[in-house]
Amino acid sequence: MGLSQKMARMPKKIAGRIRSSRRSLRSALVRKKYLRKMEHRSVYYSVVLPDYVGFTDQILLFGMLYKLGAYLKLKYHFTPVQPRSNLLKSGLATVFEPAAPAVDSYRGIFEFLGFDWYFSQNYSCESIDEIETVEFHFDPATFEENRLDDLSDLIDHLSKLIMNTPPVGQAPLHIRFILRDQIDALRWLHALPNTLLDFDFADIYRNFRRKKAFPDVFENDKAKVLLHIRQGDTAVIETPWNTFIQIWWCGRDNFVERNTFAEVNDYERISVADFEKFYSDLRSGLNDIDLSTLVHSDGFARAFLELENNKTRLNFNEEQVASLAKHGENYNELAFEVFRRHGEVKLHVGEDLPLLLELMHAFYTADIVIVGTQQRMIAKQYAYSFSNGSGPLMITLYRQEVPYYNYLGNRSLLDNCLYVNMDDYSITEVIKSTKQFLADRYGSSIPDSRQLRAVSNPG
Repeated sequence: MGLSQKMARMPKKIAGRIRSSRRSLRSALVRKKYLRKMEHRSVYYSVVLPDYVGFTDQILLFGMLYKLGAYLKLKYHFTPVQPRSNLLKSGLATVFEPAAPAVDSYRGIFEFLGFDWYFSQNYSCESIDEIETVEFHFDPATFEENRLDDLSDLIDHLSKLIMNTPPVGQAPLHIRFILRDQIDALRWLHALPNTLLDFDFADIYRNFRRKKAFPDVFENDKAKVLLHIRQGDTAVIETPWNTFIQIWWCGRDNFVERNTFAEVNDYERISVADFEKFYSDLRSGLNDIDLSTLVHSDGFARAFLELENNKTRLNFNEEQVASLAKHGENYNELAFEVFRRHGEVKLHVGEDLPLLLELMHAFYTADIVIVGTQQRMIAKQYAYSFSNGSGPLMITLYRQEVPYYNYLGNRSLLDNCLYVNMDDYSITEVIKSTKQFLADRYGSSIPDSRQLRAVSNPG
C-alpha cells in the first residue's frame, strides 16, 4: 500500500499534520538550496505599484514587497512611484486657507517625503538595463496558474523562478514585481516581520528636512496636536431638508436617505461634530498645558461631487438637486464652524497638494494625532515609521468595533495607540493616559508649559 493510500485511511487531522510536515520539509529544502545559490549572486528587484490607490496605500504595498525582497535576499533597485493624480485643485468653499507653502519645487508627495531622495541615492544599480530581467505579476491568474495558496507557496515559487531563470549560476538577475491591483494574496505578506526593513520613514523624512527645510506648522513651546478628519467620499451629508445621506461607496447605507445621523447604519461614521466634542473634552482636561492644534480635513467637496454624479439613485426632483448644489457651496464653512470657538485651533480644509504636504509635515512633528475610523491613512504612514518608539500618541475615535492595526506590524504604533469609543468613554482615563504620554515624551512627571518649552522637539 502506497503512502497516499495509507494517508487516505488515516483520520483527517493526522493526515493533515503529515501533509503539513512534508510541505514544510520541502520548503526548507528549497530554502536551503536557494540560500546556497544566492551566496555568490547579485539579484536585484524593483516594484511597479498601482497608481489608482492613495499614496499611503502605495507606501504600505511598497513596504510589503520590500519585506518579501529582503526575505529572498534580493537587492532593491529604486524606480519612481507614480502617485494618484486626482487631488482636487480647489475644494468647494475651502474657506480656511493656511499660508500655502512653496510646492513648486516638488514633483509630488514621494519627493516631499524624502522617499525619492533616499532610495535613489542608496538603492540604484547603474547597470540595471544590461541585466536579464524577469517579471512576476501579482495577479489572480498568476497565483491560480501556479497553485500558490499561501506565503510558503509564493516564496518557494519565487525562489525556484530566480534559481532557474537563465542565465543561471552567478550571473546577475533583475526581477520586476508588478502589482496592478490589490489582490487578496497580498495579505500574506503582512506575516513577514517589519524587522526585515532596513529603513524608517520618520528618519528619512527628518533627514530630508535637514537638507530641504519646510515651514513650521505648529507653534513652538506648545504641545502639538493634529486632528485628521477624513470626510470626502466617505462622508455623511446633511441635506437642506435635514435628512442624512452616506456617500461612502463601501458603506452599509451607501446613498440611502435617513432621518437622523444616528440612523445611518454604519458604525465607522465619525462626524466633524464628534471630533470637536472629543477635542473639547480633551482640551478641558489639559487646561494646564498650552496647545498648538491643527485640524486637517479633505472637507466635503468630493462628497458633493459624488452626490451630483449619483443623484439619479436618490430620485430627487429638480428643485432638490438645485438646493443640494447650493447647499454644497458653503458646506465646509458650516460643518467646521464648531471649531471656531477654540482659539488655538487652525483649520485647514481641502484637497490641494499644499495641504497634503502640510498634513504630512504635521504628522511627523506632532505629539498627539487624533483620527477616526473613516480612514487608515495615518495608521498606514505610521506602519513603517517611528520604529524606535518616538512617534506621536495616536488617538483613534471609533464606534462599536475597535480598529485593528496589528496587521501593520509596528509595535511602536500599537504601544502609542489609544482607542476611544465615542458612545462610551471616560475622559478622565483619556486625560490620564495623554498626560503620562507627554510626561514620558518630555521627561517629566507632570508636563506643563514650562517643561514643554524646555524640549520643543522631542525624539
